[in-house]
Amino acid sequence: YPFGHKDDSSRGVFGSDERKEIKDAYGFEDYARATAVMIPKSAIKGNRVYATTLRKSLEFQFKTNKFDESVKFLDQPRAANCTGFLIAPDILVTAGHCIETMDRAEDYVWLFDYIKDNNYNASRGYFTINPDNVFEVKEVMAAYFQDLSTYTDYSFLRLDRKSNRKPYRFRTGGKVGTWENVYTIGSPTGLPLKLADNAIVVDNRYDKWFKNSLDGFPGNSGGPVFDDGGWIEGIHVRGAVELNDGKYTGDYYLDDNGYIKTVNWYSTLGTAGSHAHRIT
Repeated sequence: YPFGHKDDSSRGVFGSDERKEIKDAYGFEDYARATAVMIPKSAIKGNRVYATTLRKSLEFQFKTNKFDESVKFLDQPRAANCTGFLIAPDILVTAGHCIETMDRAEDYVWLFDYIKDNNYNASRGYFTINPDNVFEVKEVMAAYFQDLSTYTDYSFLRLDRKSNRKPYRFRTGGKVGTWENVYTIGSPTGLPLKLADNAIVVDNRYDKWFKNSLDGFPGNSGGPVFDDGGWIEGIHVRGAVELNDGKYTGDYYLDDNGYIKTVNWYSTLGTAGSHAHRIT
């Protein structure tokens, strides 16, 4: 077990929406502490991060205030762009399409402890942060992303200082088993960290990645995909999308009755599913 204490409790949207608040995900506190989100520096003023709610963002996008019950977390802030996780005190892993060069890295910070209970002031549109939880990138150690045809999508970043948070442990040989349970913690659509569970590996044939049924949204990119033992198996890099009004989307759409709904599939069969770039 990667964080010392063994917990025997059982552990985008395929079927029901399995995303949970970190505080409601017993036994995963250490996982959340080692997971960070990428926030643009332009959104930060002093110790405040300015962000609109998911509700206001979707109302602006779709020009309606009618929501289907499938849309969750409407009144939480939408501040983050990507997710990342520690594998050493000062080394953070994310997706290559999130950060590939220092030019891009310099526009963002990485924030830990981005959870629901972050004192969000909805009327003024900001929440406050502890500077100790904010890290910048000192070096892009290794990163690669050109296009989806290569199926290569990773980034290893050296932070500006070491963290006292316990890093994840990761697989160094072999591969995750087909039908094995997998989990991720991340920032779906920029929201505070959520755990997604009740997912499995559904296709394990490929060298660089494996297909799974995790509920992944834009913003989950770069998040840890780990197994029952807590070991990192991959980096969340892609989720299934569908075509709506000529545009591909992997989060929300307007249905025929004018309601905003969460994109949902019955299963991974016949869809791209979610993809994890193998950590090895």
